[in-house]
Amino acid sequence: MTEASAQYFENVGLGEKVTAEQAKKYLDEMQDLGLVVTTDNYEDKSHTVICLCCECCCSQLRGRTRWENPLAVSPSNFVAEANEDCVLCGTCVDRCFFGAISLDDELERAVVEAEKCMGCGVCTITCDQEALRLKRVERSQPFPTPRDLYKKIAIENREG
Repeated sequence: MTEASAQYFENVGLGEKVTAEQAKKYLDEMQDLGLVVTTDNYEDKSHTVICLCCECCCSQLRGRTRWENPLAVSPSNFVAEANEDCVLCGTCVDRCFFGAISLDDELERAVVEAEKCMGCGVCTITCDQEALRLKRVERSQPFPTPRDLYKKIAIENREG
């Protein structure tokens, strides 16, 4: 648990109801720290999990970063993209857990490998130039319901 999240839980209390504003504020604070927001991979509005993950202890993110399993976590339907305002500071490179961003001196901007990019936006939050933005792309389709997701997992577990 990060120091900021520990401090948050000291003030609010684990399992305590919070307002939507408190939840959004906490989510923003954790993203500012560089944590990646993930949730269940289905469209149904009955989500039970919102997770704030780091690459060091989340096995799902490790699946993408250390075990070369791009299907460990489905990427969002967004990809980061830098514009001409980029000053090659490298902050986005440092913040990307997925190694999706590099600096291109010839293009004079950050370049993003879409296949590696989760579309989490952690790189965009601290771009002082606001040169890095998320661009919408269709690349993954979530399951319609939790049942569909769990059915797919069960099938894959039997096959594996």
